[in-house]
Amino acid sequence: MPLHYIEERTIDAPAETVFDVIADFPNYAEWNPWIERVEGKPEPGTDLVVDSVMGNRRPKFRHRMLTADRPYVFHWCDLGWFTLFAKGERKRTIEPVTDTQCVYRVELNVTGSGSGLASLFFGKFMKNGLNGEASGLKTRAEQLHKQA
Repeated sequence: MPLHYIEERTIDAPAETVFDVIADFPNYAEWNPWIERVEGKPEPGTDLVVDSVMGNRRPKFRHRMLTADRPYVFHWCDLGWFTLFAKGERKRTIEPVTDTQCVYRVELNVTGSGSGLASLFFGKFMKNGLNGEASGLKTRAEQLHKQA
């Protein structure tokens, strides 16, 4: 059974500011409670190493950037042995509403025969992580916009 998690926020900041926060890997720990660190470049085809926070665990995951279309789309997928059973893709979209407001949407899709097990073992972390990430992004982008 495929898993589909969605979080959406209206952010009082320009779409470019929101995208810049998402693409600023060295500063993820400042605003993202789910991801402590990202190694790599936010460029399509680039492999990334992501240090996640899942309760007391700090697992590392490998991802590949699929799309980095500033300021609209930021999309990566999982890499690694577990993708034989459960493959995840996280797509973030930013839709400008005005020059100083946008709608941010993050979707996490997990497909494959192991998606049920992924839900059992990681579902709570995925749901809570996306929620925390979307809220942290909103706060960080709005702070940066106010400072500008």
